[in-house]
Amino acid sequence: MSAIWIIDFGSQYTQLITRKTRELDFHSVILTVEDAKEKLLAGQKPMAIILSGGPQSVFEDTEDYTPFFQLEIPILGICYGMQLMAKYYGGTVEKGTIGEYGKSEVIVEPELSLPFKKFTAWMSHSDHVSVIPGDFKVVIKSDNGLIAGIQHTKLPRLGLQFHPEVHHTEKGAEVLSYFFKEVSKLEENWKTGDMH
Repeated sequence: MSAIWIIDFGSQYTQLITRKTRELDFHSVILTVEDAKEKLLAGQKPMAIILSGGPQSVFEDTEDYTPFFQLEIPILGICYGMQLMAKYYGGTVEKGTIGEYGKSEVIVEPELSLPFKKFTAWMSHSDHVSVIPGDFKVVIKSDNGLIAGIQHTKLPRLGLQFHPEVHHTEKGAEVLSYFFKEVSKLEENWKTGDMH
């Protein structure tokens, strides 16, 4: 069965991403960066890729993520994953002072077709994207003006500075569903009761 690959960067919420993905009726598996690259080399291809959050800083990361971004498949970057995405496409990531999380009010830009315009999110206050890459647009902002969500204008790419998978984020399931159904155009392929 084709699956969504959740690339694990050590986020404490990676298992939650899997659970939320399956609750939305999509099959998903957790992989390390190395395992995912090996599978790609072996000719395997996921339905989509989710780049999880993690405690690292993009300023110390020397890994080559080209094999993921050159694929013509949907990619969702969460926190650290969004920063990797922005860096890869030529945006600017600004160094944060402390890797903490906290509740923030975020505002949805009109371009994002969601039925709500504001919600509370569990947002990372560490490194953040300060200048978006070309071909991207800001689709969600925090109440203090920080970039909380970016979307590619041509490719199925979405980046979130907050964690949609945690219960602290009010509309997280709806945001994930937007990525799967609107951005990625994926067909549901998992039902509760299927073997985990």
